[in-house]
Amino acid sequence: MVRKVLTGILLALSSIFLAFSVIGIAAIWIYREPLKKEVSSNLVQIDGELSQAEVTLEQTEGELDRALRIVETTEKALQELAEQTGSAEDIFENIQSTLDDRLIPDLKTTRERLGTARASLENLRAVLNRITNLIPFVDLNAPDKILADLIIS
Repeated sequence: MVRKVLTGILLALSSIFLAFSVIGIAAIWIYREPLKKEVSSNLVQIDGELSQAEVTLEQTEGELDRALRIVETTEKALQELAEQTGSAEDIFENIQSTLDDRLIPDLKTTRERLGTARASLENLRAVLNRITNLIPFVDLNAPDKILADLIIS
């Protein structure tokens, strides 16, 4: 009897598991198609987003290459500018040394000569004034104006 009960219980359990298996297979067939379509659409959407991301990355790479070229060009220009600045400094040093060695002494000499010429013109003016005072009928006013203008300048 125990055997019959065990057999009955096993048979009932087998039947229940068989029924669950059939229900499970039917459920899989029913839900498989919509699930498959949803997963497919999600995969297509993901593929599109990945393609768009790839295009964006390629564009970004191009922009980075362009920016790198600009930076390299700028670096070269700055290097050239630094070299030109060095050349300009050398030129200014040469000009300064020329000014110090040649032009400034010549200007000092010229200033001294102009001072001497001014003093000579003032002496000439004084002499002309004395002559005008000694000889009243001689008119020397015109040279006096010219001398005054020369002395002022």
